[in-house]
Amino acid sequence: MIGNDIVDLTLARKENKSGLDRYLRKVFSEKEIEMIRSSEDPELVLWQLWSMKEATYKAHQRNTNFKKILNPIKYQCDLTTVSVDIDNYSYKLSCTITSDYVHSYISWEKDQVKILKNSDHLNANLLEVLSEANNMKKEALLYFKNANHLPVYSLQNKLEPLPLSLSHHGQFAAIVFPLINS
Repeated sequence: MIGNDIVDLTLARKENKSGLDRYLRKVFSEKEIEMIRSSEDPELVLWQLWSMKEATYKAHQRNTNFKKILNPIKYQCDLTTVSVDIDNYSYKLSCTITSDYVHSYISWEKDQVKILKNSDHLNANLLEVLSEANNMKKEALLYFKNANHLPVYSLQNKLEPLPLSLSHHGQFAAIVFPLINS
């Protein structure tokens, strides 16, 4: 199970979504709206919750093979446990908050997490990041989308592709992936 989301806070804060009641009610539960409104930094909490929901959506999609339909209000966040519940599933996340971004992800302990500063170069740098982490030549790796249109990567001669979670927003990109030989 793997999923991640990154939010560029400089870009996101300009939207001032925490002040938009209609948006809040469309995306967040009453409990989550209260968390946002009672916070010292409502925009930060809003984007942390959003990031958690989006990362969970990606992991849940892989876990249950459901179609790409995001209904964010169904994803219930708990900031105390840093977890998200959807249907009969509960997902534990890792969250990194800096002055520049919020990054939430779900992964196995052995997965690699990389943040790239310039998201414009994500596609150009993707095979480079994967090859460096795996200590392989990038020509030996393939990146593609599987039958469910989810990103995966593998060795050119390996049959079983490995999951890969990509996210980008503003000037940041995040990649979460298992190592080939782990």
